Amino acid sequence: MTVSLQPLKGRRFSGGPFLLLLAALLATVSLAAADDDPSLPYNMRPALDRIAQLKKAATPDLSALQLAYLTLFENFPRHQKGKEGIFELYHLMRRNQRTDQAYAALMKIEAVYQDFETMAYPARSAQLVGMVATARLEEAFLYASQMKNPFHAIDTVNAVLARYREQWVGLDAPDRAYLGRVDTVARLHLAGYRLQADQTNQATTDLLALAHDWPGETLMQNGVEQKASIAAVRALQPALAAMPASLAKKLRLIETFDQTVIDETARVWLAFTRAELDLADFQTEQNRGSYADGIAALRDIVEKHPAPTIADAEGEEPAGVRALRRLRDAEARLGDNAAQAGQTLEGYYARFGADARQRTLAAYALLFLAELDLDFRHNAPAAYKEFMLVAERYGDILLYPQTAENKDRTVKEHALVWAARAQKKM
Repeated sequence: MTVSLQPLKGRRFSGGPFLLLLAALLATVSLAAADDDPSLPYNMRPALDRIAQLKKAATPDLSALQLAYLTLFENFPRHQKGKEGIFELYHLMRRNQRTDQAYAALMKIEAVYQDFETMAYPARSAQLVGMVATARLEEAFLYASQMKNPFHAIDTVNAVLARYREQWVGLDAPDRAYLGRVDTVARLHLAGYRLQADQTNQATTDLLALAHDWPGETLMQNGVEQKASIAAVRALQPALAAMPASLAKKLRLIETFDQTVIDETARVWLAFTRAELDLADFQTEQNRGSYADGIAALRDIVEKHPAPTIADAEGEEPAGVRALRRLRDAEARLGDNAAQAGQTLEGYYARFGADARQRTLAAYALLFLAELDLDFRHNAPAAYKEFMLVAERYGDILLYPQTAENKDRTVKEHALVWAARAQKKM
């Protein structure tokens, strides 16, 4: 697809086809529908109803939807619905790989609104986000993701940082949700584009600056709300994976971050990153020292930092639970030593089971041991007893990771399902 990068000179239409379409809608749709929300202008409801009707189609007519969204926007550009509508149009075209129309929607935003104009973030009406600043960040996203030009994306984000750094930016789309100060969100995006452009050293510098300058500031990225320092160290792992450097240099960089951040959860993420680097080095170089270091890093999380809740695309869970799971898999699969994994989990169960304050870790040490016995050591009778013991002693504990699908489910449900599997294999 050939995409013109010339800005489209947006303007408000006070007449022409947009008002003609709106008049037709007014003539054909009952105005009684406006009573659904008395705060809406009486002549806005037909446009909203038209959009809703078009979106119900099994295969939506994108051209008709584009016209309907533009009708809403051109006639109500200062109303919240009009502002939301133009961003919805952008997302619609972006998802359907209509890059030129998506770009045109952003150019309309940049042409119609002044730098200081804002809209309410849809999921948090009290939080205002800059219209133009957000549009310019999305312009950078289009350059990097659909136009394959991360260098232009980098220039665009740097311009946003220079001009709008005091503002907030945000989007509330299912596949693209973020919210925060320009200084935090834009810098995080900038690091990602630098990785795409093979500028790994600059990317880690951006992430270190984010962790250092905004340690307590909260932002939301990919639908996950977290402190800026946590977002920075989480983004460090793919940066290190892409960096053409020795393991020793990468570990020194992790140490620099560890000396910079003050949040315990951020340090836990760094510990996971260190463990994964060491285990990856063992996988590629068969370096037993790296394997031992990776296992030690995971044990350190279990024993010293088990409580912080970590959240990512997999869900939310205590750091200790994730470290136990990863420890089991590293020893049983990567180390090809299911016997050692069993000893590790048995030791942790004996240790945590005697401490009422560590019921969660005890439950998961036993649960992961039962899964190991069933799937790795093929000892169904032992696994059945362990699953039933989990259900009996720890049935009230939440099932981790917690996700939208299993929210508030308990470990008892999981243990009983697996116990039935074990029973069938006995």
